[in-house]
Amino acid sequence: MAIAEMVDNAIQAGAKTVEISVGGTQQEQHPLSISISDDGHGMGPTDLGRALSFGGSSRFNDRLSLGRYGMGLPNASLSQARRVDVFSWRDGKAHRCYLDLDEVAEERGQTLPPVVPIGNPPPLRGQGSGTRIELSRCDRLEYKRASTIAAKLGAELGRIFRHYIAAGTSIQVNGKLVEPVDHLFQSTPTGATQFGETLTYELSGPSGFGVVEVRFTELPVLLWHRLAEAEKRRLGITGALPVSVVRAGREVDRGWFLMGKKRRENYDDWWRCEIRFDPNLDELFGITHTKQQISPSPELRVAIEPDLESIARALNQRVRRHFEMAKSSTPLITAERTASRVQGSLPPLPNCTYDAAGAEIRRNAGPLLSDPDGAFQLCLAELPTTDLYEFEFYAGTLTLFLNIRHPVLRDVFRPLALSDQLSDRAHATKLVLVLLAAARAEVRCENDESHDSLRSFRQEWSDVASTFLNA
Repeated sequence: MAIAEMVDNAIQAGAKTVEISVGGTQQEQHPLSISISDDGHGMGPTDLGRALSFGGSSRFNDRLSLGRYGMGLPNASLSQARRVDVFSWRDGKAHRCYLDLDEVAEERGQTLPPVVPIGNPPPLRGQGSGTRIELSRCDRLEYKRASTIAAKLGAELGRIFRHYIAAGTSIQVNGKLVEPVDHLFQSTPTGATQFGETLTYELSGPSGFGVVEVRFTELPVLLWHRLAEAEKRRLGITGALPVSVVRAGREVDRGWFLMGKKRRENYDDWWRCEIRFDPNLDELFGITHTKQQISPSPELRVAIEPDLESIARALNQRVRRHFEMAKSSTPLITAERTASRVQGSLPPLPNCTYDAAGAEIRRNAGPLLSDPDGAFQLCLAELPTTDLYEFEFYAGTLTLFLNIRHPVLRDVFRPLALSDQLSDRAHATKLVLVLLAAARAEVRCENDESHDSLRSFRQEWSDVASTFLNA
C-alpha cells in the first residue's frame, strides 16, 4: 500500500509510465532498497519541499486528485524505510531532497534538509520531466526477498490500478509489465458474466453530490468447479474478498462491505461486486488518509445496503443451485452413453435442423457433457419458460436442456441424483432417458404443420405436471 501511494502521486502528476525497482535482501550487509520513477511533470524546489513535509502537499484537500490529504509520500516512505531520497526534474533543472530517520534520531541537523539543485538525473524513457523516489535501508518490509516483494507488488498494483492500466498507464516492476487484475473476472470469454443491471445512486455528501455505481458478476461455477483447489486459489477464485471499493478509478479497499445482515459463506467466493464512487462522497464512505480502508456511514448504508444485500443473497442461492447442477451430472452422462449405445436400433431421425433453445438458454446452461459430435448431449439449465425441457437438433446431434426450475427436476430428479444410493442415481438416469425419448419423438414428428401443436402439447404437459407435483 505504501508503494501504491507513490503510484498515486505519479499518476496525479500526469505520468504515463511508472517504473519500480526492488533490490537487495533484508540483511545488514545488503539492505533492501526500492525505487519508483515516473515520467510525470516533475516538481520545482518549492513543491519538492512540500512533498516531503507532513501535510504539506500542494494537493491537500483537492478532491480531484488521487491523494488529497498531504500525508502520502512521507508516511508511505518512512513506513517502509529509514531513508527516502526524492529527485525531481523539469525544464532542464533537477532538485533533490531527503528524509533520514537515523539523522533525526541523532539530532544531526534539520528534520527536513533543504532542497538542493543537482545535475539532471537520467530521464525516464527519454522524457524531460519526472520524479524518482529512492527508499533505502528498508527494514520494515513484510517479505525478505526482493523477488518475493516484486511478485507481490505486481499482483497488488495490478488490482489496485486495474482501471488506469486498462486505460493506458504503464506500470513496471523490475522490468516486468504489470497486467491489470480483473476483480470482476470479465476479461476472458469464458469468465464471469454481469448479474443484473448496473446500479446507479446519486447521493449528497458534506462536500456535494456524487454518483455511486455498483456492478455484480457471477463466476462460471459449472465451468470452473472442477479446477483443483490450488488452481482456484492461484486464480483468486476461492479465499478472495468479493467486494471491491473504487474511488476515482483506484481501488481503496476490498472485503465484505454493505451486505447488511448477510453473513459471508464459501458460496460467496463465486461472485464479485465492484462499488465505484466520486471523491465528493469520501465522507459517506469514511475514507482514511492512507486510502487503505473505508468505514461506510449510516447514510450510505441506508441508501444502498438493502439492494446490495438482496442481490448478494440471490447470487448465493444461484451458486448453490449451480453446484447442485454440477453434482447431478453423473446420471446425465450415463443417460447420454445409454442412449447413444441403442441409437442404431431406433427409427432414424430426419435430416433437419431444429434450433429452438436460443442464446439465453445456452448462457444459463451447464456444460455439455459429451463429445460434441455425439448423437446426444444433455445438460441442466435455467429455462426462461415453465417447460420441463427444451432442445436443439443440429447436424445429427440432439441437445436436451432440462429445466432445473421445474418440479420434475427439482423434486424428483434432484433428490435421486444427489443420493448416496446407487439405485437412486440409476432411477435418476432412467427419468432422464424418458425425457430424452420425449424430445426425440418430438424431433421425429416435427414439421411445419405440427410445430405449433407439438410446442403447445409440451407446454401444457409441463404445466400440468408442475400442478400435480406442487399439489
